[in-house]
Amino acid sequence: MKDAPTCIKCGAQMDAGFMKDATLRSPTGRQAGVVPQWIRGTPELKLGLYGKLVSYDKAEKLAVVTYCCSKCGFLESYAVEVES
Repeated sequence: MKDAPTCIKCGAQMDAGFMKDATLRSPTGRQAGVVPQWIRGTPELKLGLYGKLVSYDKAEKLAVVTYCCSKCGFLESYAVEVES
């Protein structure tokens, strides 16, 4: 992308990043959800035992919080810092 997009709400420049898959599978085969994360930057693909793996700087991850309108169901997500 040539120019970074600007936020439609506040006009600030937006950062490029990607969403980390937030699905875990237990040894019994059941799926468990975890809080999705947004990772700043470009993922680095590495070949692993089970195919391609994504490598990233752990210091750059943010939790994703999504809000839902109680009237129409519109969804809006935000990347927020995780409190330690």
